[in-house]
Amino acid sequence: EQDLARRDFTIHAMARRIGPTGRLGGLLDLYGGRADLEKKKMRLLHEASLADDPTRAIRAARYAARLGFQIEGSFPERLAAARSTGAFRSISGDRLRRALEELLHEARFPEAVASLVRHGVLDAIVGGWGGGAPGRAELAALPKEIGMEEKWTRLLAGAPPELRRSVAARLNFSHKLRRLTEGPA
Repeated sequence: EQDLARRDFTIHAMARRIGPTGRLGGLLDLYGGRADLEKKKMRLLHEASLADDPTRAIRAARYAARLGFQIEGSFPERLAAARSTGAFRSISGDRLRRALEELLHEARFPEAVASLVRHGVLDAIVGGWGGGAPGRAELAALPKEIGMEEKWTRLLAGAPPELRRSVAARLNFSHKLRRLTEGPA
């Protein structure tokens, strides 16, 4: 039960007991995950979920896009609370970049990026980034075989140079990725 209480979303906080012979017991669903699964809803486990770990906001967009789920209605308020506590500033750029790269590896990453923009997650990472991000249709038109560096370049292409430099610095881009993304638009 303590382990389930640390999960990201209600749909991840379900378990089944396994008996000594390996027989499965009933479903342990303390947070309503089964109902959320049936409703195709991504719901954070508790009010401080995003303040405790801001990368959950990125995972919410990633899983919602992958599964065709909707993010819960209280998500914007929880995101605002996380921003007000400085949670996004306290997390390392490397960790944020890795979470974003996991999202960019998804087949439906254009929908996930659109969700990040719509919910203000990119702006929580670097102020003003959401306004410079390409739209879902533009990202969806990209060839499926492009690599991560090209995805970052396209994701930042419409942003002014100063904003691209801020994103590169905040997310601790490699020297090569900085050169690729910080160049002229």
